[in-house]
Amino acid sequence: MIDKIDILGQEFDVQEFTDEHDIDSNLYGMCVYATNEIKIRKELKPKQKGMVFLHEILHAIDYLQELRLKEREIQQLAVALYPIIKSAEIFNDIGVDSIP
Repeated sequence: MIDKIDILGQEFDVQEFTDEHDIDSNLYGMCVYATNEIKIRKELKPKQKGMVFLHEILHAIDYLQELRLKEREIQQLAVALYPIIKSAEIFNDIGVDSIP
């Protein structure tokens, strides 16, 4: 997993966490705006990690752009965008070899 990501010019640290950190066991991820951190539960399966990572990126975008999206809207966007992003072939089909 990457350790940093640039979101709208803000660098976010990306970390994994476990139950050992005394964090709610129902929590899969979180975006901590005060410290620019995205945290993902380590025990998740790869696809779940990808979905949670995208979900937390969307929270960061929502916060930085002051969109005021509801949690349900963030989740719906993550579910809709994940398969598109995951299938990089769509970018090849329009002549883009890699996303800058």
